[in-house]
Amino acid sequence: MGTWAKVVTESSAGVITSALTGNVTGDLTGDVTGDVTGDVTGDVSGSSGSCTGNAATATALSSADNIAMTGDVTWNVNFDGSGDVTAAGVIAADAVHGTMINSDAGGTGITVSGDAINIDAAQPTVTSIGPAGTLTVNQDLTVTGDLIVSGDTLKVDVGELLVEDKIITLANVSGTTLPDTSSATSSGVQIEAYSPADGVYSVNIAAHSGTGYSAGTWTTSGGGGTGATGAYSVSLGVVQKDSFTVTNHGSGYTSAPSITLSSSGGGNVGTITAVLGNESRNPSITWAKDQGAGHTDGTGDADGLTGWALGNAASTARNRIPIAVMQFGDSGPGSTNGEGIGTFHFEGDAGNLYIRTS
Repeated sequence: MGTWAKVVTESSAGVITSALTGNVTGDLTGDVTGDVTGDVTGDVSGSSGSCTGNAATATALSSADNIAMTGDVTWNVNFDGSGDVTAAGVIAADAVHGTMINSDAGGTGITVSGDAINIDAAQPTVTSIGPAGTLTVNQDLTVTGDLIVSGDTLKVDVGELLVEDKIITLANVSGTTLPDTSSATSSGVQIEAYSPADGVYSVNIAAHSGTGYSAGTWTTSGGGGTGATGAYSVSLGVVQKDSFTVTNHGSGYTSAPSITLSSSGGGNVGTITAVLGNESRNPSITWAKDQGAGHTDGTGDADGLTGWALGNAASTARNRIPIAVMQFGDSGPGSTNGEGIGTFHFEGDAGNLYIRTS
């Protein structure tokens, strides 16, 4: 026959020491010693034991976990389950090569094949190169089309510059105004003999001076700039005039700096003078309009000269010497009926004028 069991149907206080099997509806207050198997609906508090299984809901992990990626690309982020997380990855230097990139021909005009990246004619411009906006080419660069440079300065740092074209065009001004003798004035070629303008071009003393000096180097102080250095020579302990050389011109000088010698001796060394660079002193050959007086371009009486002029190299003032080419004929200026051209040489000492015709 069956066994009777006690069933709790109402609120009851006391201690249940035997196994309890079945559903419990209502609040359970007190300690529970033993396993609880089944679903628990409601809040559970005050537990010092362990709970296993999945919670119905949770707002976050008890402690965040770090998720990281290592290798050529590194990335890590802390995740506690309370929401989505994002973090930037870093690609290591030299980690990506052309062979690692799939070929791309999706209308961009750029294709990748092995280590080569090709930009075809369908891509009219490359608008951005590198984070600093610079392009470094370590090998030969071949341009089959026109090379157009729109910046302020084009620097060609090569040992030899070869130009196939027979004519180099200067003063090719933009816009609708065509170049003329006025806009072309000062166009030409200049040699950087007295540059840079903010560097030390030369150092010297007026005469041999000093005693007991040794050959050495010189440095600068003051003048607003830095970096100019050079050397000097001595003879029997005397610092020699015209022996100063410039190793580095330096930069940033706004006035002549003071010169300090690396060796010391007896007696006084004469004043050592530093001369700054000056681009206006560079030797040049330039086109000039109306050198002297008048006009020689057909707009007035011909007693001036429009044409090429030589600028001599000079550490102080520089002269502009016209290159005179004269036309001889039986008609007026600008006539096409000339009988020849020639040059002249004036011998100032004797007052003689020599004319040579073709």
